[in-house]
Amino acid sequence: MPISLATFNLKNLQLPGRPMHPGGKPYTQDEYDRKIAWTAAMLKRIDADVIGFQEAWSAQVLVDAFRAAGLQIGKAYHLVARDGAPGRPQVALAARRSRFDVRASGWTETVPPRFLLRHGCVDDNDDVNAVDVRIRALSRPPLRVRLRLRSGPYRGRELAVWVAHLKSKRPMELDRRHYAAPRGEPNPWSPYWEAIGSALSTVRRAAEATALRMMLTDAMLAEPAMPVAVLGDLNDGTLSVTTTLVSGEPPYKLWAKSAAGETGARTAIGLYSGETLQQYRSQRDVYYTHVHANRMESLDHVLVSRHFYDHSPDRLWSFRELKVWNDHLHDANTEGKTAERWPSDHAVVAAFFDDNPAPKVEGGAVAAAGERDAPA
Repeated sequence: MPISLATFNLKNLQLPGRPMHPGGKPYTQDEYDRKIAWTAAMLKRIDADVIGFQEAWSAQVLVDAFRAAGLQIGKAYHLVARDGAPGRPQVALAARRSRFDVRASGWTETVPPRFLLRHGCVDDNDDVNAVDVRIRALSRPPLRVRLRLRSGPYRGRELAVWVAHLKSKRPMELDRRHYAAPRGEPNPWSPYWEAIGSALSTVRRAAEATALRMMLTDAMLAEPAMPVAVLGDLNDGTLSVTTTLVSGEPPYKLWAKSAAGETGARTAIGLYSGETLQQYRSQRDVYYTHVHANRMESLDHVLVSRHFYDHSPDRLWSFRELKVWNDHLHDANTEGKTAERWPSDHAVVAAFFDDNPAPKVEGGAVAAAGERDAPA
């Protein structure tokens, strides 16, 4: 029985009249109804077993969207969601009830205890490589949900799904406590506002990606047999530093006798990109999930552990295809809508896998029949 995993950025889906970002304009009832109708139509189109959501400002908005799609929460899908404080949109998850039971769930608000990004001494002018980055709270707490399969050949097995949303590339506002202007004089930081703000966003995204990777490493080493998926808007491309921090850069098998993906530390804790699996499968080279200033980027990702990788001896599922729904990224512009009224400014991405365990032979599993030399 196939399994499908999707990620869906809702673009500030909030109840009408409720506040969002400081200074932002709340939705009218008509705007909210339009967003719910579009979201519901997309839910029916993707028809995924597990969906990770970003930018959900309350649990009720997802209840409304699923109801509009004819998919009642509690009957068709489990929902793991919570309300967000002003300025704090949340991640959430929905799982098809006929396929899964929810065993446990929770958001992580702070960095791991051993989180440390420090090298040398920044107060020492001779230490040119010194670095000191400190964060404690996570601006967009990731969600971890433990699911148990109810049907199919893996009935009773559990799956850990993480939903993530990392800091965007948008420049951060400069804090006047640190970038103050002398009284009655122009602010000396003004010429550098965008550069400094963008750097701060990048540092924040890298720090939170590191924190997420530490959580994933701890969880995957503690339960090596547990299949893992990360669904999220990571706000950077597949080969970016921050995305590869999350993925752990596992090895991909590129020729028949390669042992890549079979053993090793990176294989044990690494996550394979649905985008890369699709690129190895297909000659098509157009894949984008976000458009900004006419730049097409892939910011939304489905990452999976070796249990979903075709060439792993621990394979339970094999990759079938990746689908990307991104037509609306252009439709919104041609219809002349404002950014606040776009249905979403991200594509929806879904990866599909088939039940297909690696064949067993005496002495252990192999990646595929005939891929290892016969014993002498």
